[in-house]
Amino acid sequence: LDDVVAATELIMQDRLSEAQNQYNH
Repeated sequence: LDDVVAATELIMQDRLSEAQNQYNH
């Protein structure tokens, strides 16, 4: 389960960074 949680956190961070990039640009 730890691996799944870590992967989910990475995906969430990637989507958050993408959303922030869209707002900045």
